[in-house]
Formats: sequence, structure tokens, C-alpha cells
Amino acid sequence: VWEMAQLQRCDYLGDSYAIRMLPLCQKLGDQFDDLENDVLTALDATERTSSAAENFNGQVRRYTNQRDHVDNNFLGLLQFYLNHSKFVCSSRLDRKNKSPRQILTETDHPHWLELLGYQRFNRAAA
Repeated sequence: VWEMAQLQRCDYLGDSYAIRMLPLCQKLGDQFDDLENDVLTALDATERTSSAAENFNGQVRRYTNQRDHVDNNFLGLLQFYLNHSKFVCSSRLDRKNKSPRQILTETDHPHWLELLGYQRFNRAAA
């Protein structure tokens, strides 16, 4: 399974894929295609943690770079905001226009300001 996962790093149409695939194909025989499909499914469902950590660090850095001191109250509010703000764009369609909380709980929630007890400002039609 590990060798099959490593194989997926190669370009499917490239020489390195064909060279690495042959020993696996001989070893697995008719089971090669089924195992490859299962590995691809597992890889698609697995979060890339380094990417997620870098994304998170980039988001937090935007709010902390301008401050001399960051206390726990600010970090708590930032955590709340980031967990309840919707993703404007995402490479995964199931995450677009959803907040991390909505993705985790699979339920909708009001705007983050309303969750804090504030009323959102709605502009009157001109």
C-alpha cells in the first residue's frame, strides 16, 4: 500500500510511473487496479496537514503582525472569527461558502457577529 501511495507522486503518463508500476503490477496481478483505486480514494480523503498548518499560520499572521502584544482575549476572538467565517473560495467545492464550524458540524449557523449578540447592519435599498 505504501509503495502504491508513493507511486501516485509520479506523473501518470511519465516514465517513472511506468518503471515503478511494473514490479507492483507483477506482485499484485489482478488486484493492482482495485488497490490503486482504494489508495487514490484514501489519498483524496486525507487532509494535507502541512498545507492546513501553513494556511492557518498565514491567516493568523495577518492579524498579529500589526500588534506589539497579542493577549489571550484577542486570540480567543480571532479563533471565534476564523472558525465562523465562511471560505470565499476553496479548491474543494464541498467547503466553498462554508465556515470551518459548518464543515465540522454539518449544520448552518447565523453570521458570526449575530452569534456574538450583535445585529448586522443592512443597507436600505436606494
